[in-house]
Amino acid sequence: MPHTALRDIPVLRRVAASPGRPLAALCAVGVGLAWLTRWAVDDAYIGYVYSRNLAEGRGLVFNPGERVEGYTNFLWTLIHAAPIRFEWDPLLFSHVLGSVCFVATILASHRLAQRVLRDDVLALVAAAAVAVNGTLIRFSTSGIETLMQCAFLLGALVMPLDRDGSWTRRIGPWIGASVCTAAALLTRLDSALMLLVWFGAFVAHERHDPASLRRRVAALVLPGAIPLVAWAWWKLDYYGSLLPNTLAAKTGGSRVQMLLVGLIYLAVAAISFGAPLLIGRLRTLRPALREHRLLVPLVTASALWTLYALWVGGDWMEFRFLAAAMPALAIALAVMLDPIRGRRRQIALLVGLLAFSANHLVTSPLSPGVQNPGAMNEGTRLLRITGEELARRFPGDLADPDRPILAVSAAGALPYFSRLESVDVLGLTDDYVAAHGLYGDFYLPGHQLVAPIDYLVRRRVNLIIALDGAINPQPDRKNYRLSELVEYYPIADLRDLPPAATVLEIPLEFGSIHAIYARANPAIDRLVDDGTWREYPILRSPLSAACLQSDLTQLVKLMGTKTCPNLK
Repeated sequence: MPHTALRDIPVLRRVAASPGRPLAALCAVGVGLAWLTRWAVDDAYIGYVYSRNLAEGRGLVFNPGERVEGYTNFLWTLIHAAPIRFEWDPLLFSHVLGSVCFVATILASHRLAQRVLRDDVLALVAAAAVAVNGTLIRFSTSGIETLMQCAFLLGALVMPLDRDGSWTRRIGPWIGASVCTAAALLTRLDSALMLLVWFGAFVAHERHDPASLRRRVAALVLPGAIPLVAWAWWKLDYYGSLLPNTLAAKTGGSRVQMLLVGLIYLAVAAISFGAPLLIGRLRTLRPALREHRLLVPLVTASALWTLYALWVGGDWMEFRFLAAAMPALAIALAVMLDPIRGRRRQIALLVGLLAFSANHLVTSPLSPGVQNPGAMNEGTRLLRITGEELARRFPGDLADPDRPILAVSAAGALPYFSRLESVDVLGLTDDYVAAHGLYGDFYLPGHQLVAPIDYLVRRRVNLIIALDGAINPQPDRKNYRLSELVEYYPIADLRDLPPAATVLEIPLEFGSIHAIYARANPAIDRLVDDGTWREYPILRSPLSAACLQSDLTQLVKLMGTKTCPNLK
């Protein structure tokens, strides 16, 4: 007689009953793929700049003396001060730590699924779904905190559960959950969304025993409250705010546009993971939600996280923003995969879902403003090379007043490797830009505003480097039109640049890049005078010659610009 459910297949039951070896294999596959595809997103180096300044005695700042919380991963940033202090490669350290967190995420997902579904086979299916998830694989070795958040969140969810899925009455596990809760919040404050739903379900279920509930709530709240209160007190004293500056920089645009982009982001994410293949199985969730009461808060928390991603307008990194909900969704997926409706159909479904997930290891469909890991890694590589070249040309310390000041659109690898004071024109690490930046005509995740030119002038910026990839120098070029620079620095009015501002072509190993030379600097002048860097004037007038319609790219038309009022 054919089996009607995965959990009824004898061989799967035997394997799942002793899960040590299959879990080890899943961890080996997941971490192996993550290590083979390890990479770096530029945002990782924003945190490393803060970590290095802390390790070198300047405090948790981006630029010395400027107390702005331009990161959202306090614990991750704090931890990385240690490898930098001992002169280890922080990216390699991130890759190792992220891999460890990925293993912890796989194991904790298995344990949580066991408690929630009370079935060893489905728990193993859920763990497998986590281990082969393309987004979790890629972001475990990306240099950022994604998998640390997942690991601590899952630890907080699973620790207070007994093997039968009931809320434990032992105090020890609740203290452990408290520690994991605090660590998750210290890693990313938005972890609170899932934690509130989960522990709200606990309070609602256990309210019939007030005395025991009070003891367990105290064990959950008090230990973790100590570091959290201390952190909040320090943030208020050090930065003057409980919320990071990045929140203001990323969420101040048109709400309608943000919701539209967020909706597209979620739709593309669902399609890219093969969610349409599961439409016919959604009805299996209803009886499962009745049978497994803890599945309700898990699904609810995942739905709330999805709405959160919608509200903030998605993200520019390929579905990294959804990673925190993916283990919970993997448990729901195990329930939907359980019914067998024909052997061939089941195999085709599993292969299809695996193929969709594996596609994220290579590339993925994109929604507006979203980049896949391959593109992000290449961008980080170019920024690193540029930063290393600037460090070679301008040796010295951050305290040296004669070294150039940069204005950058990618505030990670370029400032980190150049070790030059840098103004973040997108406002993530600059509170003035976050509060007074100029908004584009259309919202792009994380790139919706830029610094006004007059602010860069007041900050005495020498070089504006908004890396737009390699260029092909033209030997017969005489100048740069304003409209040629608009894609390089959209939205703002480049006519506000100082009259003496010029354009530099800086040769690097991958080609040349643009830089706007906004304020004179003796070290830069020497490079221009000896022919190392080529300098061109900016054609500003007449406007009919300085601004040509043919120079405007689709990005500029989308974001808008004040530079060329004669063009639409």
